[in-house]
Amino acid sequence: MSYLLDFVRSFTGEELSVFKKMDLKGKEEEIRDVYANNALNKKFDEKALPAKYNLTQSHFDKIASILLDKVLVGIYGTDYEKMFTGILHKGLTDLMLHEIKMAERLVQTKKSPVPATDFYKAAFAAARAMFHPAYDAKLTRYYGEKYLKSLGSKKTIAHETFVAMLSLFGEILVAHRTGNEEKQGPALLAEIKRWEKKIAGTGNHPAEFYYAFALSTYCKSIGNSVEDFLAATELAYKAHKQSKGAVDEKYLGIVLAELGFGYMAADNYHKAEKYYAEALDSFRSTLGKNLYQTTNYLICLLINKKYSLAENIFFKEVTPRIQPNANRSMLFDIYVMGTLIFLHQQKMDKAFYYLNEINKYRKNEITPYGQAIMRLLQSLYFLLIGDYKTAVAVVNKNLKFLRKPENSATTYHYHFQFIDTVGKIAKYRLGSLKSSAKLKQQILSLPRGIYAVNNVLLQPYLNELP
Repeated sequence: MSYLLDFVRSFTGEELSVFKKMDLKGKEEEIRDVYANNALNKKFDEKALPAKYNLTQSHFDKIASILLDKVLVGIYGTDYEKMFTGILHKGLTDLMLHEIKMAERLVQTKKSPVPATDFYKAAFAAARAMFHPAYDAKLTRYYGEKYLKSLGSKKTIAHETFVAMLSLFGEILVAHRTGNEEKQGPALLAEIKRWEKKIAGTGNHPAEFYYAFALSTYCKSIGNSVEDFLAATELAYKAHKQSKGAVDEKYLGIVLAELGFGYMAADNYHKAEKYYAEALDSFRSTLGKNLYQTTNYLICLLINKKYSLAENIFFKEVTPRIQPNANRSMLFDIYVMGTLIFLHQQKMDKAFYYLNEINKYRKNEITPYGQAIMRLLQSLYFLLIGDYKTAVAVVNKNLKFLRKPENSATTYHYHFQFIDTVGKIAKYRLGSLKSSAKLKQQILSLPRGIYAVNNVLLQPYLNELP
């Protein structure tokens, strides 16, 4: 499948309209019309087009490439950061990397209308935002170094901190997603501390912001203290305000959302909802496109029992991302969210639909953390539909998986504890577990914070225990 077809199939209605209205002539116009008219046709076979239009394969490929270039400019203009991240948010990582390489060639041959500094900053921003498991730390740092070099004598401590800390941001998230916090955490924290010393006493507020931003990410993903996370995030918020516009405004939205996450971790769900609402309403064109922040807001809404609002946002802002060639990791997160939304509303047919989509993933397509989430939802589903025998069997299978040495990282301790609790509730319902007092204590001892989105589904069983 060509990059052009990938992109066309990801179009919104407005983007498709731009594509259809491009001023073209001859074969370009004819082939554009074929792609535009078959954007949603899953049976469309572009391989037959060269022969149909009496073109060699190389000539056809050139036309497709020209059409892709023109529609990209039509949608994004020459703003490379908007272009690269826009493609990425569609889940088209391969296309994004292709466009970065094409643009870099123009920059290197001085044929680009965009200054080298702007290009390398945009490439760095896109690379650091790639989804795991596609995230490439070496590529991110490569473009970061190119950006710094392109600044020449204009380079400051703020630029250096920007590259170092945002490179670390991605590496911290990968360590968390792959369960390597204990192995990689100390080195990541040591680098943050080195930069803390570098910027100490400089009074450079942008540098202070990037440092605090990375520290906040570390505290959230690898650290164990909610207080430390909130303190680092508040420091980032303060530094952003003090920078007086020197730090991109979009980061303020991220910090607001992270404060929402922090207060959710501190069990203050109503305060968390306020921060998330402010962040996503004020930064809809940037933060609102970030699936991670949107799904965290949805989790907060579910905990606060705002089911109608959560479902409305899910269908309006999340499910449109489900496209034929969307990033599989991103789709996994969407299916998890869909499962949770409908489990909370006891709409089991709809919950099963999304859970079944999760179950279609092969083992090598899911990170260990994703495996833990999938197994938690499987166990919970059978409990909630009242199939206690199947619930016990699924729980035993999932606990066996989580007992394996490679799955013993602290990241999965909650998932093990929750699944074990589901199994004991099912056994209690079947009459094979007698101690209600111990079961009650186990339910009450489950960690809360963002995990409360699962825990509250056990409340009816807790209420029925003597």
